[in-house]
Amino acid sequence: MMPERIKAVGEVIKSLPELFKVVVSKWWGAFAISFVIVVSTACAIVFINIDHWAEIRLQDQNKQNFIARFDESKFNVEISTLVKNSKAASASVWVVDVGSNTKRLLYRYISESGKEDKIFYNEDFPLFYFDENAIAFNRLIRKNITCLNLIPETNYGDQLAKEGISYVCFAPVPPESGQFIGLIELEFKSKPDELIKSEEQNNPAKRVTFENRLKKASRNIVKK
Repeated sequence: MMPERIKAVGEVIKSLPELFKVVVSKWWGAFAISFVIVVSTACAIVFINIDHWAEIRLQDQNKQNFIARFDESKFNVEISTLVKNSKAASASVWVVDVGSNTKRLLYRYISESGKEDKIFYNEDFPLFYFDENAIAFNRLIRKNITCLNLIPETNYGDQLAKEGISYVCFAPVPPESGQFIGLIELEFKSKPDELIKSEEQNNPAKRVTFENRLKKASRNIVKK
């Protein structure tokens, strides 16, 4: 009995190509097959991307949760004061999602105009591209403050370069370890004198003063 069934199945399989030709030869058959192909392709695309979109929504939710912890009413006074006292050209505040390696610009202040710069507000950028920036990020987590020469790696970095920015310093927000939700980026046209003198005079107190100023602003823009 079983061999006969296998034989029958084999005959059906052999007949499929001819059956396919007959179906395709009919206009309704060609339409039906085309419809099945289109629907199957669409379903495949949806299922492939469903995890991707779910991940994007999760990343955005993480950022929204972190943004809710910032006290945006303090941005202007704290960042403008930080820029003035540090003799920086500008400064920006970012919310960070380490899991997706992204940061979103929340606020930027420019010293020369004394105003906010809203060009890149609420845009997402990679947290870092190059190895040097990845190393700087690790230093940031361990030592709270890190500085490096500007590496233009995004549209934002290109804009800084056009403004003459060549040196940047970062402070985690807030400065206490284990609570990392964002960054303050302090932007200079050249390495600040405080840091140069600290190195030349072997005077760490000058760097401590510089870093404490950054930490104070970082702490004050977070809700209590």
